[in-house]
Amino acid sequence: MDCVFIGDSIAQGVALYRPECQNQAVQGRTTGQTLLRVHQVSDQIHHVLISVGSNDKGQSARELRSQAQALRSGLARHCVTWLLSPNNEIARKIVSQIAAEHGDRVIDVRPHVNAAQDLVHPGRQGYQQLAALTRQSGCALVTNP
Repeated sequence: MDCVFIGDSIAQGVALYRPECQNQAVQGRTTGQTLLRVHQVSDQIHHVLISVGSNDKGQSARELRSQAQALRSGLARHCVTWLLSPNNEIARKIVSQIAAEHGDRVIDVRPHVNAAQDLVHPGRQGYQQLAALTRQSGCALVTNP
């Protein structure tokens, strides 16, 4: 497999429509919990797709930034796409900044959220649209030395 989804239920939902990718995302997972499992991402995986922040409402911006930066550092050899939290403004800002520092792609989940549901999760159509967007990663396949 060339790609893996990590993080929370949003990544988990998008992964359902990307069966060619591994799914290591878990509903309710925080950025800190995702960080603790970043070592499980194989060096053989080229593209890592991350959704974090939606379950981090009680964290300080400083703590969230530290965890997100450590998460990205743990994926230094990978091409990364971030799925931007639809409901956590602090996480949106932090993830956008970290992504810009690393030249990562960011896909905003907010326009795909099912407003009739919970204002966090996309519905079936939203997940399908996000899956299609993640296929357009812009990640050039580079052989790691």
